[in-house]
Amino acid sequence: MKRYVALLAILLCTVLLLLPCTAATAPRLTDGAGLLSESECSSLLYKLDEISVRQGCDVVICTLPSLNGTDAVVYADDFYDRTGFGQGADHSGILLLISMAEREWVISTCGQAIPIFTDYRQAQISDAILDDLSSGDYYGAFSTFAEECDWYITQGPPTGDEDDFTYFDCLMVGLLVGVIAAFLYTAVLKGQLKSVRPAQNAANYTREGSFQLTESNDVFLYRNVHRRLREQNTSSGGSSVHRSSSGRVHGGSRGRF
Repeated sequence: MKRYVALLAILLCTVLLLLPCTAATAPRLTDGAGLLSESECSSLLYKLDEISVRQGCDVVICTLPSLNGTDAVVYADDFYDRTGFGQGADHSGILLLISMAEREWVISTCGQAIPIFTDYRQAQISDAILDDLSSGDYYGAFSTFAEECDWYITQGPPTGDEDDFTYFDCLMVGLLVGVIAAFLYTAVLKGQLKSVRPAQNAANYTREGSFQLTESNDVFLYRNVHRRLREQNTSSGGSSVHRSSSGRVHGGSRGRF
């Protein structure tokens, strides 16, 4: 009986060893540029691991001293794919890459993270960390990145018109407020002009018989038409996507700090 139990245990261990590993094969924090202290690295790595495991979506940060001529987006995608990040069959996760020599940041998304982290949400995240990156508070920036990712993953893909409220909308709202304010201001001024009364016609301002209309025609001269191409999102959820060198689909964005 003991022989069968031992054999069963050996078979079970063999099966477990043959199962594909879904965990990341490298730490979710790679501080190649040396921007963090040892204690900051430990604290941040704990936060990234906790969020990633709880949410079922890898949240990864990588810093580099230099890209050495490699395109930042290409490096970020290849690093994510090559290192084995991402959970589930679609390798869901999000990566923040920082290169110090170029002062460049890149966000790369994959799997279920693509519809969650839309272009609009990535812009919100980059805005949240940009000041800290520029001022050299890298631990603060990376902590904010992790917390923002955690919050958006909890929200899931946007279901409303979140991505539709853009700078253009803000501009239109501002113009509308300005028009209303101008209307109210002129209404107040008009109310102060008690001695002025509107004329019913222009008879008081013309000399009788000085103007005679003998012929009238409507002549169409020309028309100006301006057309502008509207950018289209290349996937659902408002996320622009592309393929990495491995052929895997990624979303993402980039910028400088």
